[in-house]
Amino acid sequence: MILPFLLARTIAERQGVADPNRIGIVGAVLRPPVLGIVVASALASREAQSSAAAVVVPTGPQVEVPDVKGDTLVDAEAQLKALGLQVIRQDLISDSTVKGKVVQQSPDPQSTTPAGSAVTLGVSIGFKMPDVKKQQQADAEAKLVGLGLGVTVVIQSDESDDGTVIGQDPLPGLFVSTGDAVTLIVSGYVSPES
Repeated sequence: MILPFLLARTIAERQGVADPNRIGIVGAVLRPPVLGIVVASALASREAQSSAAAVVVPTGPQVEVPDVKGDTLVDAEAQLKALGLQVIRQDLISDSTVKGKVVQQSPDPQSTTPAGSAVTLGVSIGFKMPDVKKQQQADAEAKLVGLGLGVTVVIQSDESDDGTVIGQDPLPGLFVSTGDAVTLIVSGYVSPES
């Protein structure tokens, strides 16, 4: 490959280095997602190396990464793909963001990246529904409302203590998010219909 030799000679000439053996250059053409030439150089005497550096020199068009945080995954993907970027989804548990919305992204918004590069999107899958069975209705409701969930109570005749949660929908451990509806089944006396 001629590239390392040419780079070594060009850099040596620009830096006025009389002995090209004091400069080591390694070049490589990379494949997507990183497009460019990696140039590594070390200025050193033959006895000891003193420093090293590596740089990626982009060879293709650059794209500014838009801010897609807060967008739905569908909208974010459409926007990024329209710019020629790839999308990698990473699911994240979030108790403050609705399921399906982007909460993180990498690279950061307004940074530039080569066209064809991947953008990793952290997408909220919500949070796990807590188990509120065997709790008193008021305590269970307060906990769920505090998480931003809408609560509906259904009273069911049962031999459990009055006002105790005996069932719930969705079930504990399923993923929910702010604004989702939850039904609590609470034990209580239901008068017989006449």
